Formats: sequence, C-alpha cells, structure tokens
Amino acid sequence: MKGSGPEETVNRRRQYRVTADFEKYVQLELLGPKVHATRVRLLDLSSGGCGVELPRSADGLLRRRDYVDLRVISEQLPEPLDMRGQVAWLKDTARAPQVGLNFIDWRQHRVLLDSSLKGLFNEREAFRV
Repeated sequence: MKGSGPEETVNRRRQYRVTADFEKYVQLELLGPKVHATRVRLLDLSSGGCGVELPRSADGLLRRRDYVDLRVISEQLPEPLDMRGQVAWLKDTARAPQVGLNFIDWRQHRVLLDSSLKGLFNEREAFRV
C-alpha cells in the first residue's frame, strides 16, 4: 500500500474469526449490477475484505474489478448493512463459486462490524513478520 504507514497496515489486517452462531444469526447476500445471490456463505472476513462462497443456484455475471455490495442481514442490526467492495478474485471450485472482495471503505466497515456484530466474532490481530 503506497503511502501507508505501519500503523495503518496493522489496523487493516484485523481478522475476525466467525463463531459457530454466525450462520445462524446472519444472512449474507451479494448484490451487483448483473448478479444477486442469496444464501452466500462466508469463508473469511477482515476489515479489508472477505472471501465468500456463492450457491450453485446463483444467477448472473460477475467479473474481476466489478463493484458489488455484500449485504449483511441480522436481527442484531437496526437495518441491513451494505458493505461496498470490488471483486479481487474469482474461483470456480467443484463445490461452489468463490469470490474475494476488497472493501472500499474498510475503516467504516470495521467500526460497524466491531460495534454491531461484536458478539458473533472472536477477534484477533494478525501480524506478518
């Protein structure tokens, strides 16, 4: 990341471990100009982005660099949370298509995730040496 100091890099790498209750209390949708997928499964999540798995039944077209919203729906949120991201990678596995997203406004997402869904995450700091 050009122009970012060590503190910013460390903050961006905050990882969230999803608890067993996450899928029970949170539903995810992926919304884009040419795709709308429900029953999206979370693979990994950090303040900078996430990896998701789409159901095989998902319709539409998705390409690298497309802008999409990951909609987080939960009774613990006052309203659905749309997290804007850009498709970083696509992978079609035998099980289901997988998508990697880089969040556009990761600082705001981190605040929202920390405050609204804190009980569903086990937080940790990840450092690369």
